[in-house]
Amino acid sequence: MVILLQAGLMVLLEEIAGRASVAQQTSSSALPAQMGFIWGMGTALFAIVWQMLYLGFLATACTEGASPKQPAQLVSVGRLFFWRMLRFQIILGIVYMGISFVILAIVQSVALGQEDVSRIPDWIAHLCSFAALAVLAKPILLMPAVMIVRDRMVLEAIGLLKEYRFSEAKGLVRAFFICFATVYLLSSLLGLIETGGVFYYVLVGIYAVVSSALIVAVTLGAVLFVGSKTTPATEPAESIENNLTTD
Repeated sequence: MVILLQAGLMVLLEEIAGRASVAQQTSSSALPAQMGFIWGMGTALFAIVWQMLYLGFLATACTEGASPKQPAQLVSVGRLFFWRMLRFQIILGIVYMGISFVILAIVQSVALGQEDVSRIPDWIAHLCSFAALAVLAKPILLMPAVMIVRDRMVLEAIGLLKEYRFSEAKGLVRAFFICFATVYLLSSLLGLIETGGVFYYVLVGIYAVVSSALIVAVTLGAVLFVGSKTTPATEPAESIENNLTTD
């Protein structure tokens, strides 16, 4: 369910981005203001509920294994981590964009000698983005897991990262890079296909499901890795159990 909802959100965002691109070229194709507002608010609500469900799934998978949970229970648990995770994602996004820009600027000036950024091939820009991903691999992979498993805020989780070494999770690290390399590749191939039509949306659906499954698997692996390195008596286990009991 988590994977399918994430895939649905990715397809919805792809559709919104496509419509926005068309609207920039042809104003007559833009949605009416009220319809656009309703669609935007609906997408935001969908994203929030999915994020809470996703976080609840990760938290309960760490503490209670594969025991089944109702979606309402997962959302209730996930809301405990929602705002801290949102802050982390905003900070990470800003840092990621900054590092990507610096790497692109270095490649542009030193390796290519280009003055116009628009003349840089897309594949080089993608490689620069992937290089930034490699630089931030540890916080991207382990920070959410530390925040969930050890029930910590963003700054506290940063300080705890030193307790977890990539050398102890070589399989997980390989899976992380394979996952995002596959997502980058599928995204690039999708960009070569003409938008619109049944075939395009079938491919978008396949891309969304495959990407979602890979990301969820890697994130869950990170949560289980951090959980295996954490003492049994952890705060999140108590808070989750209390939350489930009261609900």
